Amino acid sequence: MNKISLLQRKTVKITFSMTSEHTRPLFKELKILKVMDNISLNNCLLVHDYFNAKLPLSFNAFFTKATDLHSIGTRSSNLGFLNIKRYNSTKYGLKQINKICASDWNSLTRKMINERKCINDDAPINLHDLHRSTLKRKITEFFLNSYL
Repeated sequence: MNKISLLQRKTVKITFSMTSEHTRPLFKELKILKVMDNISLNNCLLVHDYFNAKLPLSFNAFFTKATDLHSIGTRSSNLGFLNIKRYNSTKYGLKQINKICASDWNSLTRKMINERKCINDDAPINLHDLHRSTLKRKITEFFLNSYL
């Protein structure tokens, strides 16, 4: 992935600017997501489809919602976080797509909640309740705004 990211940065520099400029402002100006952010976006859209039962039946046990773990209402369960299982193996655990998707979803949800607190908007945001196109737009804007 590092090679792909490097190629993307080089391409943006060669095509749209002087080679001495930083690429972050260019990505923001051109409204292009970086490769890793695009992967995170698609992972989050997969989780969103899971929450809204738009995936095939074989994906029903793909993720575990925090609400399914216990009956106590916690902040994690109320905001739509996913449980991330602990794995001892890198090859068969840490690189599984369901773990990566759940990690991306939880981290993005946490970051977006913190951002809303910074702008004094106390209403909690439930990403899984949003329409898919709205979620995609919000996540894209979130990533683009982080390119400062």
